[in-house]
Amino acid sequence: GVVRILARAGRRVADSFVVPPLGKGANVIDGPALRWLATRPRPRIWVSDGHVRGVGDRAAAELDADARGICAKGGILRVPDAAAAKAALRGGPAPPPPAPAEPTAGEGDVEPEAGLDC
Repeated sequence: GVVRILARAGRRVADSFVVPPLGKGANVIDGPALRWLATRPRPRIWVSDGHVRGVGDRAAAELDADARGICAKGGILRVPDAAAAKAALRGGPAPPPPAPAEPTAGEGDVEPEAGLDC
């Protein structure tokens, strides 16, 4: 995964740098990145669909729940896309993120203990 830092010390990058990622990447970085983000100054914004992956890029409901807990405890706002991140960074109203969709059948079926490693 890739961690993008878009603002620091009261300054943010130009709009041209706030773009969707290229291609589809794995989410195994989400848990560690959210834990790091929770220690940083506000605002804390996570652009994501809310689904988190574990070892072997496998989905697990426990990982999604862990991410929601980290966000709630760490004051992290999850937004669905770059446009919502821009609005939040500008101090505008950001709509609450939609609930994560359920993974499709067979997508990332895994034993819970195997999916808890990030």
